[in-house]
Amino acid sequence: MKNYYLLLFILSSAISIHSQNKNELFVDSIFSAFDDTISPSISVLLVKDNITFIQKSYGYADIEQKYKANSDTKYNLGKLSNIIISAAILKLIDDKKLDYKDDLNKIFPDFPEYGKNVTIKHLLDQTSGLNSINFDSLKLITNSEIYNYLLQQKKLINKPGKKWSPNDCNYAILTLVIEKVTNKPYVKYLKKEVFKPIGINNIKVEKINKNIKIKNLAFGYNINYGRYELNNDNEWYQIKGNEGIFASSNDMLILYSLFCSDVIYDNKRRNEFYRMRFNPNYHTYSGQGWKVKFNNAQKYAFQSNNILGYSHLALIIPQENIYLVILSNQYPVFDLREKSFKIINKYFDKNYEIK
Repeated sequence: MKNYYLLLFILSSAISIHSQNKNELFVDSIFSAFDDTISPSISVLLVKDNITFIQKSYGYADIEQKYKANSDTKYNLGKLSNIIISAAILKLIDDKKLDYKDDLNKIFPDFPEYGKNVTIKHLLDQTSGLNSINFDSLKLITNSEIYNYLLQQKKLINKPGKKWSPNDCNYAILTLVIEKVTNKPYVKYLKKEVFKPIGINNIKVEKINKNIKIKNLAFGYNINYGRYELNNDNEWYQIKGNEGIFASSNDMLILYSLFCSDVIYDNKRRNEFYRMRFNPNYHTYSGQGWKVKFNNAQKYAFQSNNILGYSHLALIIPQENIYLVILSNQYPVFDLREKSFKIINKYFDKNYEIK
């Protein structure tokens, strides 16, 4: 009888390993373009119920020096920084240092009168109605430049809460809110209140410049007529909250506990990330730092980044506790959401639409 159970265990283990290998080969086929040639890199991470199903990197972090990417390679997160800033804001709300209903005039007394209608909630949801800044008019874009620009505006472009309108100003101002409320640089607050409690020690927050010194950095590349060109065009864009946070696949794995466990927030507060805000005439809804959509009647949240040199996606299906992250130092990389659902369907025998 003992031999029977031993044989059964061995057979089930062999079947599991075979299935896992088939799934990994499927992922390899999706990202084969990054593995068959000297190309920029792409890193994929898939987690469900605290179990990592795949964490793998393909291609080069530095083509010139022939450095292959790995799970410790640091990517400029770009707009994925929004999900970290929203986590910091929710922590301040949890600690009673901030409230969803606090308006800009309460936090910044010198802000124009229209600021009394714009709340923290509006900024998080990207429904503030703040004017967008004209990037072409400035040589260097910083949070201070954005703040000074908004001081000169006389009114909002629409009533807060009525229209979802993603705007770099929203999370730039939220970063300034963190610094104003805590009276410390937002980097210090992130490290102490967001990163340290979940065990992250290696996320870097740096100004963008061509001489940046980060170990195992993935340099950004743009595709231009079939050739990979090193990207040097982001130095002018220095908006904290939308840029300048560098994280690896390993760092994003630890961030899983921030969005999918009770380490910092309880389940009720954590669900605020993905609470849907209805937007008439849109198929995408605003979450807090995330965008929210439906696939086969299942709600999922995602955030993407497509700045010069980098293409990323973070995706969560809250009800299934599925978390998938793709990081790449190539711009552009098309159809990342479609690729994500293909991987999820393969691993978990789901039938999400490929869209």
